[in-house]
Order: sequence, then structure tokens, then C-alpha cells
Amino acid sequence: FIEPLKLSDSEAHAIYKDENVEKEDETLKICGVTQTTWESDEPIEKISQLTNTPEQDRYLQIKKYIEFFVVVDYRMYRHYKRNKPAIQRRVYEMVNTLNMIYRPLNFYIALTGLEIWSSRDTIHIEPDAGITLKLFGEWRQNFLLQRKRNDYAQLLTRI
Repeated sequence: FIEPLKLSDSEAHAIYKDENVEKEDETLKICGVTQTTWESDEPIEKISQLTNTPEQDRYLQIKKYIEFFVVVDYRMYRHYKRNKPAIQRRVYEMVNTLNMIYRPLNFYIALTGLEIWSSRDTIHIEPDAGITLKLFGEWRQNFLLQRKRNDYAQLLTRI
């Protein structure tokens, strides 16, 4: 459980163990950032009470593949002390973790490529994540997809 601390000009957060958190039915519905409250009119159904249609069941049973491409920016490359094998190991660990998470849904993440920007960033990396995402999406559309097919590309950055 994590919540922001009430310090001005601070991004500090408090982390609590599960046993220190109030029971779900006792928890106040308060946003920790804006300090606003809300009330729920409808109780949330438990997952065990939900049922799938036959079409949904068939979809969940077939294997689905996601072609995944990873791009490592120049700062991340330097963070790993220019050690490409260490970066590769880390990316393989990430993909293995993703596969463990998505396997129950019959999704398989296939790493189709890894590009490490080892001399400079190919796009401008901004502290504003929205700008960087836009630039990366444009780069993917205009350049990456022209040379390597993928369903999803991920930029790993140290910004």
C-alpha cells in the first residue's frame, strides 16, 4: 500500500505493509492526492461471480501471440555501463516475467527484437513522458515498422 506524504513540493510517499491497512469495508474512499471523497452506489462484483460467454471462453482457450520489440535508449545503455549482455539478460528477464503473468490468459510474448541505442538516442528523449511517447510512437510507425514487424514496442529509458 502506498500513499503520498503531505509535504509541500515533495514527491515522497509512505509505504505500508498489508497488515497495517484497514479492512476493505472499513476503508474510507478518499483520494490521497486531491483529498476528495466519493461513495460507491453499486457494489463491485467479485471475480468468482462473473461468467463468460461461450465466445469469451473459446477466445481465452486459444493461444495468442504478441510480437514484442524493445528499444533501450542511450542513457539506459550508459546506466548498464555499456554492457550489452547485461542489458540483454535484463530484457530477457522482463519478457519471462511478462510471459508468466500472461500465460494463464494464453498470451505468449515473443521478443522479436532488441535495439540498443549505443551511440546516441535516435529520437529526442524528453522529461515529459507524453512528448517522449509521441516521438517514440512516430519513430516506431515511420522507421521501426518498416524494417521489423511488431505488435508492441517498448522504450526503456533512464530519463
